[in-house]
Amino acid sequence: MMSRLVSAGLVWACAYGWWRTIAMALRTYGTKLFEGDEWLEVGRGVGLREAQGLKDLVPAELSGSARLAEALKRSHWAVLEDAVVEEREGVVELGIYGCSAREALAKWGAKAYDCARFTKAVLEGLALGLGLRVEVELLRPPRRAGRGEESCRWRLKVLGEA
Repeated sequence: MMSRLVSAGLVWACAYGWWRTIAMALRTYGTKLFEGDEWLEVGRGVGLREAQGLKDLVPAELSGSARLAEALKRSHWAVLEDAVVEEREGVVELGIYGCSAREALAKWGAKAYDCARFTKAVLEGLALGLGLRVEVELLRPPRRAGRGEESCRWRLKVLGEA
């Protein structure tokens, strides 16, 4: 089993490569490449794959919104970002503060990339991979924010088992 430090390092390395590749593709092909349904399917796949890895980390006795909240607390958002997860009455909110992705995209000249649709697809895939049906709502659109400032906020309403 990998140590937490090694795991965190791998997540950082993968995220760096991911955002760097998106920035290069944006400069080469423009935003059109990321506007189609194919890109959203990639996002759902990312969420499904992450859920597979999180299943063993989330206590089996948790279900519904408690299961989703615990998975988000252990997700890549929790590793890479200052993420706040709140759960109550079948609803989970995910707030991201000082988003590293927005910073990286701005640094590499890819401010035009709108991550909201892709992030929504990742969240839907993550929930589905945990066996949950959810309604995902964007409460605060992604924006470049300083440390301690909210970059984006998502609301996930658990509708039931998938």
